[in-house]
Amino acid sequence: MPKKTSFDELTQEKIQLMINHINNTSRPKFNGETPINKALKSFDKNAMEKLGLEIILPDEIHLKPDLLK
Repeated sequence: MPKKTSFDELTQEKIQLMINHINNTSRPKFNGETPINKALKSFDKNAMEKLGLEIILPDEIHLKPDLLK
């Protein structure tokens, strides 16, 4: 989100959508792996689903503010 953006209008669903897109972005410090894939190695898949964490395909990841519109 751009600086000075108000988070007052964000719903839990929009926050979860944002988190899922961020956590499905590969990271150099994880040798190109995504945080979500790292978490799946440590946590039960059912726990991940209960937290609302989902896999998003690399070509579907959207990291711009208009994701929430």
